[in-house]
Amino acid sequence: MANLNICIEEFGNDVISVPKNSTIDVALQALHDTHTQAVPIEDPENELGYSDVISILDIVASLINLCSSLNNLQIGKFFTQTCEEVASQTDKDPLVTVNAGDTIDFVLREHFQKGIHRVAIISEGKITKVVSQTDFIKYLLEQGLGEFGDKTIRELGLVKEWVIFVRKSQRALKAYKKLSENQVSGVAVVDETGIFLANFSAAPIRGLTAETMKRIKLPVLDFLKAQDHVISTDKQCVDDSITVNEVLSSMIENHQHRIWVVDDHKKPIGVVSLSDFCKAYVDYSSDDNDNNNN
Repeated sequence: MANLNICIEEFGNDVISVPKNSTIDVALQALHDTHTQAVPIEDPENELGYSDVISILDIVASLINLCSSLNNLQIGKFFTQTCEEVASQTDKDPLVTVNAGDTIDFVLREHFQKGIHRVAIISEGKITKVVSQTDFIKYLLEQGLGEFGDKTIRELGLVKEWVIFVRKSQRALKAYKKLSENQVSGVAVVDETGIFLANFSAAPIRGLTAETMKRIKLPVLDFLKAQDHVISTDKQCVDDSITVNEVLSSMIENHQHRIWVVDDHKKPIGVVSLSDFCKAYVDYSSDDNDNNNN
């Protein structure tokens, strides 16, 4: 597979960062403005220029630690924390660096298929760009996925029958607790009969301020609407007969990191993430190479 520089030139992102002593509100606004899941923390004493990453999952974990119930929202304390204090509360988005001269295949196999969502690119001793799983998928779609792209998610065995959900009547804080307790980045929102309604992820917390923090008391669907994070239900779920080309194109178009799989009754039966697709691509490519060598 091609050198990483090829992907960087077309899909790489400039480094958007926050000072290590800046407070959480600065990070939330930066994440909102750039529509990203994590940003590096500046550190002039570090030879790379950055010492860590603060992600929305770190912020959610901090929120749950300080706001244990709707009657105990320590909003002032939450927003006075520094980015350095909150960073790395989870292990979902560590600061992972690779060299600009590495191959795309190396980054895929060593990082993206293992659940690393983004890597920082080192060029001439400094971090200069960031490439995410989404960037990689865009690159693959442009290059063409071949037979892999024509496979259904059922054929690839991507549907794991394991779903964490919240009812639409439950509050956003409760949903964030489920994310934190289960170390996942998304849960399904269902109605009283179990029918899928929406995806609830850590992302809507972006842009919250001390003045709007009270929104986490809202029911989940009202919270998503208040945070301008509403996506039509039919774009958030699929059945297992959809092909890889179809589902990845839709996920990229709608800025999604996961898609929910539903049964004939529109009840969620599983979820597939970009990490799952990266791993499936590696496995399929390895099997294909083995067959060609026999």
